[in-house]
Amino acid sequence: ATTETTTPWSSLLTSQPISFTAQGTGEVSVNLGMTFTPATISLTPVYRGISVEKKISSYDKDTQTFSEKPVFSANAGDLLQVTIQVTTADSLNDVQLVDLLPGGLEAVSDPGSSSMSPYFGYWWSVFNDKRVKKDRVTWTGAYVHAGTHSVTYQVRATTSGSFRLPPAKAFMRDSPEMMGLSRGGSFFISRDLSAESPEVRIVSVGTYTATVNLYGTQEMRMEQLRSYQTLLAVPQPCPSECSGQGTCDQETGECSCDIGFSGADCSIAEGTTISTEVISPNDITAFIRTASPITPSPTPSPSSTTDALSSASGKKPIVSALLVFAALIALLH
Repeated sequence: ATTETTTPWSSLLTSQPISFTAQGTGEVSVNLGMTFTPATISLTPVYRGISVEKKISSYDKDTQTFSEKPVFSANAGDLLQVTIQVTTADSLNDVQLVDLLPGGLEAVSDPGSSSMSPYFGYWWSVFNDKRVKKDRVTWTGAYVHAGTHSVTYQVRATTSGSFRLPPAKAFMRDSPEMMGLSRGGSFFISRDLSAESPEVRIVSVGTYTATVNLYGTQEMRMEQLRSYQTLLAVPQPCPSECSGQGTCDQETGECSCDIGFSGADCSIAEGTTISTEVISPNDITAFIRTASPITPSPTPSPSSTTDALSSASGKKPIVSALLVFAALIALLH
């Protein structure tokens, strides 16, 4: 049986540990999670085993296609397309993709698209369970094989103003710590962009250069500029993917370790030490004698000497294994 309860944060005694009790026999599994709204939106993506990228494109009425260039502003009434790309190095089961809509944008009931993948000679849509709600669009992938997959859907700008652009999130429902967030930012909707006075900036990343228009407040313009720069940048891998115990900054390739872990790849647990002491053979012998005293056996009779010699070769591997095991224990201490 599965029991799920939700407790408001205000009713928890934060100074006391959270305990769980169960009665009966058998195996018990406990999963504790938290649902919250961040005070600030990260302008850089969050990588914890899954990489997520998000782009909003404008619609060109002349060519009747969506542009490849990302936009962070639109006219009220414009039709836009949202593209989300999910990359994973390992094949995953039961992956959910959630994209929260910023204020001012509403999802259009279009079929959208999802990348196709081969499976035992057949082709199927990776994220095939799409659901459109007022504030979000969600997909579920029963099996997401290693590689890069993408989904698209259309939105329409309905309300003018300056809005926060939430990141898209992908995670495993059975192991929510395996997850990823796209970069967040801001989105500006105007009744008439041609009447606005944008700030024109040139963005250069590597060999790529683009001219962009920045709208809204000064803070929003800086966020839009940062978003353009990070979208054009090539993601940098982190060492050992932060060992699953930290967050990878794909702009710098550096790990931000979780509490209790340190090191370039977050592999060192705080409070532990790495011993470099070398133990000599004499120390190993002394350890064996101290840890495992051997009771002297009686002197063999002449008739049993031949049998003992003939079986000596069979005992050598056992003695060697004991020595290696004892040496490992000594190193750990």
